[in-house]
Amino acid sequence: MVSIEHYKNLDDDGKIDFLDNFNGNPSIEFLNSLEEELFSKNVDEFVKVEILRFLAKFRYDNRGTKDKIVKLILENYQDNEEMTLSIAAQELMFFNLGRDDFRKISNFLLDTEYQNMDMIDLTSSLIRLLCTKENRSNGSDEYFHELEKIDSYREDIKTWIN
Repeated sequence: MVSIEHYKNLDDDGKIDFLDNFNGNPSIEFLNSLEEELFSKNVDEFVKVEILRFLAKFRYDNRGTKDKIVKLILENYQDNEEMTLSIAAQELMFFNLGRDDFRKISNFLLDTEYQNMDMIDLTSSLIRLLCTKENRSNGSDEYFHELEKIDSYREDIKTWIN
C-alpha cells in the first residue's frame, strides 16, 4: 500500500520517479490525493505532468477524474502552465468523453479571451481531441464544425483531421 505521507515527503524528482515506475494498484485515497495536487500552485509543473499520466493510466474509466482534468484545463489556463494543460488535453484521449465535454471544450476554444492568448500547444491538443475519428463519431462533430470557421484554427484542423 502506498503511503501518501511517503509520497509527499519525496522531492520533485523523487515524486516523478515514483509515479513513473509505480507497479501495483494505487489506493483510492492516493489517487484522490494526486487529483488534489493538480490544482495546487505549490506543485511543480513536471510533477503535475506525471500525475496526469498516472491518473490516465489508473483512472481512465473514472468520470470524476475526467471531469477534474477538463476543469483543470478550462479554469487554469491563465496560470501560465500551458505545458501541463496541453498534456492534460492529450491524456483526455484515454478517457470516455461525452457530448457535454466536447461542448465545454468547443466553447472554450471559441471564447474570444482565450483566442487572444498565445496558447499554441494547448490549442493544438484540444483541437486534436475534437478531431479524432472516435471522438467525432461520439459527439464532437457538431462542435468541431464551429471551429472550422475560425482562421487561426485552420492549420491545426488540417493537421489533425485525418
